[in-house]
Amino acid sequence: MLEVEIDRTTGEVVGVVLLLPGKVSRAFPEMDVSADRVASGYPVVDISDWPLDRMRDEPGPMSVYVDASRMLIRLRELVEIASVVGTGDVMFELDGQDAIVGILIAGLPKQKIDEFADMHMA
Repeated sequence: MLEVEIDRTTGEVVGVVLLLPGKVSRAFPEMDVSADRVASGYPVVDISDWPLDRMRDEPGPMSVYVDASRMLIRLRELVEIASVVGTGDVMFELDGQDAIVGILIAGLPKQKIDEFADMHMA
């Protein structure tokens, strides 16, 4: 389960928490996004049609990949990444409709990655 915190007035993504990762793989996929499709900042979510309790459940498969210092959370596989937006060590992969399809977190300590992977290895 993945929780994404969204600012209720701006729609900006302000937090992400991976609660139940399922199985984790060390077969980290190749990241192939050209520099001209990378922007600085955070994605903004259209919340105009969201319920008043601000909770939205979108069940579906999720894949988690790790390597020595990164974690990739893929919300959809086999989709072309149209652009990437983020800042620092957190990047969001977006599809052609600007939907978030992946979250990349870099700069993680190798020991923590190893502990996490050992607990949830595929």
